[in-house]
Amino acid sequence: MACSITLVRIVSTLPHKTLTIPVLTLIFLAAILWAAPRQARNVLITGSALLAFVYCGDVCLALVRGAQDGAYSNLTSAIGKIALYLTMLTFGMVAVASARDSAERDERLTGVLLAPAVYAVVNLLLSLAGMQNPVPAGATAGGQDQLLGFVGVGRGRQVFPLTTSINLYSIVAAASVAGLVVMRFRSPERLPRTIAWLGIVVCLYEILAGDSRGALAVTAAVIALFLLRRRFAGASGVAALIPFFPLIIIGALDLLANTGIADVLGRGGNFGSVASGTGRVYIWKGTWLVLRHFELQHLIGWGAGGQIPSGASIHYAFVFAGQPLAYTVFTHDVVLQTILDEGYIGLAILVAVIWRTFLLLGRHVRREPSSPAAALIAMLLVIVLSGATEVSPSYYAEEVLLMTFLISGAAAALAVWVPGGPTQAFGRPT
Repeated sequence: MACSITLVRIVSTLPHKTLTIPVLTLIFLAAILWAAPRQARNVLITGSALLAFVYCGDVCLALVRGAQDGAYSNLTSAIGKIALYLTMLTFGMVAVASARDSAERDERLTGVLLAPAVYAVVNLLLSLAGMQNPVPAGATAGGQDQLLGFVGVGRGRQVFPLTTSINLYSIVAAASVAGLVVMRFRSPERLPRTIAWLGIVVCLYEILAGDSRGALAVTAAVIALFLLRRRFAGASGVAALIPFFPLIIIGALDLLANTGIADVLGRGGNFGSVASGTGRVYIWKGTWLVLRHFELQHLIGWGAGGQIPSGASIHYAFVFAGQPLAYTVFTHDVVLQTILDEGYIGLAILVAVIWRTFLLLGRHVRREPSSPAAALIAMLLVIVLSGATEVSPSYYAEEVLLMTFLISGAAAALAVWVPGGPTQAFGRPT
């Protein structure tokens, strides 16, 4: 469990993916087949599991549609990813549901917590060893790192070897920091201090090296929430805010633009001002030109990479002038991207699964306040709130999407988990 995200991303960077991805999928499938009969109650047939599978299936369908239209990857790659995503979601469910007692259950929840931290440490080690990211750098790579510049370290923004992009990977590191801090605060005995602080330091360094101010701000806000509200056990209401993310951020940017902080945080250039969200406002306005007049297509979207067949990216490609692939750039907002890819139906499914996951985790934490599930709430909060300015969670940020699958799968398992294994749970003799 702790190495799951790392394994997927390593395989994704290797050649011959048509062979390596099926092999990795079979490894996780073997773990599922071993664990599934050991469940006290079958989590896979519950309503919570069904909702999570509907969400995963909607993402997978978008991949197929995008591949068929040539907007995202190819059909062979899409099918491989579909098998892997469905397997990872199922793995998260049965791994927790098959735990024999509460101690083993909490160990597996801790494995979910540690997955992004292990991924961050491996990325740092590979970077120090000189490994380069095989994917061509995007628009954010090489720009000035202002966060480290504040302490006199002048350098460009760094992209790490296994990551999808600078900003999207920073969400993983930020979620890891929030989860580890909450774990140390709520139940320090469950995680060795050395491991926790190693993960925190590594992830913070990588956020600073990527100069991701948004991820850092979201993490600080989530940690403050848990520190100030010691009995905080739920965040289901956040799901209701998701559809309004673009409006909330535009309002916040207008307020921030009237302060002195705006000049400090701006990146410079034509689209680097805080008022424009470093160009995001222009992207959102360009997308709105496509969505402002309702059509039936808006219900189901255009599939993965929906900004291309919908024509939305043509309206904001000028933000990335000089880049030949400017027309492929995503919307930097999970709401708009989800509508373009999966339609309003897909957005409703996303809101529902996030709401349900928060609800299930919150119920468990209220029963067991020291459970690692509290840390998973903090991690998912960072993921969801980061979606206001990035496509989080989505297939573009594969690490973030995998985290979401693992957390939602674990939450579904917590709703039905009982100790003792299949024989003791139903009162049959062993």
